[in-house]
Amino acid sequence: MSSPLRLVALAAICAISVYAEEVSEATEPEPPKYESPQPSSDALFFENFDDESSFKNKWVLTKADEYDGEWGVSAGNTTVQFAEDLALELKNEAKKHGIAAAIDGGAAAVEGQPLVIQYEVRLENTHSCGGLYIKLLSGESLDLTKFDGASPYSIMFGPDHCGGTNKVHFILRHKNPKTGEYEEKHAKNPPSAVTSDKKTHLYKLVINADNTYEFFIDQESKGKGNLLDDMQPAINPPKLVDDPSDSKPEDWVDEAKINDPAASKPDDWDEDAPKMILDEEAVIPSEWREDEPDEVADPDAKMPEDWDEEEDGDWEAPMVKNPLCEAAGCGKWERPKIKNPDYKGKWEHPQIDNPDYIGEWKAKQIDNPNFFEDKTPYMFSTFSAVGIELWTMSNGIFFDNFLITRNVEDAAAFAASTWGAKSVFETSKASSGGVGGGVMESVNKLLDSAADTVEGLGMPKAHAKNSIFVAIAIVIATTIFLCCSGGGDDEFEEFENHSVGASANNTVEEVPPEPTASEDTSIPEPEKPAESKKKKKGKKKV
Repeated sequence: MSSPLRLVALAAICAISVYAEEVSEATEPEPPKYESPQPSSDALFFENFDDESSFKNKWVLTKADEYDGEWGVSAGNTTVQFAEDLALELKNEAKKHGIAAAIDGGAAAVEGQPLVIQYEVRLENTHSCGGLYIKLLSGESLDLTKFDGASPYSIMFGPDHCGGTNKVHFILRHKNPKTGEYEEKHAKNPPSAVTSDKKTHLYKLVINADNTYEFFIDQESKGKGNLLDDMQPAINPPKLVDDPSDSKPEDWVDEAKINDPAASKPDDWDEDAPKMILDEEAVIPSEWREDEPDEVADPDAKMPEDWDEEEDGDWEAPMVKNPLCEAAGCGKWERPKIKNPDYKGKWEHPQIDNPDYIGEWKAKQIDNPNFFEDKTPYMFSTFSAVGIELWTMSNGIFFDNFLITRNVEDAAAFAASTWGAKSVFETSKASSGGVGGGVMESVNKLLDSAADTVEGLGMPKAHAKNSIFVAIAIVIATTIFLCCSGGGDDEFEEFENHSVGASANNTVEEVPPEPTASEDTSIPEPEKPAESKKKKKGKKKV
């Protein structure tokens, strides 16, 4: 290796090493000090999963059939926030998972007070199909060891993504006071779930005492509704219903239009006539070249100077549009088609008003025997446990910081101190390149710094970065050759007995074996193996 390339390589490597340390120290954000979050004392339910022993005592794994998915508590493999921040991890794909935690004494609905449900979700892997929702379980004799999809609940809330489904569920399980039966009421216009990244996302549902509800994702409102107007099916049934004993009379005429009995298809109407026919009056243009091809070899093209027919094969000029075809056309001439003046299409019977038309028949309306009016459906929020019952095709799903409360302000403050801190750190980490962002920007900065150093050695700035690429490539190739040739010890001994000293004209001088502190050592240029000429295959395209 020549002396200038040695200098360029050494300078580039030194500059990159120094700058890499500076970039790492300057751009890698320091995680804030983690403190296990605690909500206000009036929370109905709270879980941050930071105490593993408490988790094992509090949460119950279902033993229901087919629910063999595993759960655990960990920080995950790609945690970008706090190593101490543990979360509930769903570990298996393509399995049913069930886990629940009871609330001592239950949580009864309170008249005039809202209900807030919020929790965090983080996807460590790509989420292909499955739910991410939770259930507020209800029932007097609830056995959590038998928890499954048929277990009674009052509210189901959270994201769900599979195929064409991508939404945040809100389902209220409402009891009909007339029949005693429960029916699932779904929010009509739920927002879309966020399942396209690996950041922590906060899902929140607020049900107010005026029966309004609101979805929040990452502290931003994503949709509103009213329990009395925006649930499907409706909370309250209609006051009137069709009389089941009423039926349409046999002579009832409800056809508004009929075929005109006086109309008939004309005798000369040809339904089989084509829409387009050949233009019999058209003649072939005089400039038309039937014997000429559409494309010809480019007469102006020349074989490249570096083309070797022995190695590259016979050279062929590229094809271009035949200039003789520009006037009219080339090849076989065909008559153009025109619209058929005799085309009429399928004959349709004309319609007239039906003189016997009575109107659309409707059954008589009677009072709905099952009518009721629930003016406070928000009160159907009593629950005795919190459960997660899912089937999913993904693993590495993390749930954290469950909070259920009746204090909207406390929920917002808790979210700001937990999810808010994570979000800020995740965003700064992404922008610094820590989670896939800014990588190329950092590489360019490293090369620019090295180029500035090389420029200081006298090389023009315009060529500095290219020289760095060449120098580093030679160093890598040399290293590979030394390792593969088995002569590493001799070359290393020779390296120890040489040093580089740069004079004013950048020449390299040999000095005694013991260099001074101010002198640099260099790697002697190894003997390069003979390169074999690789034959080209196929025809080179121009």
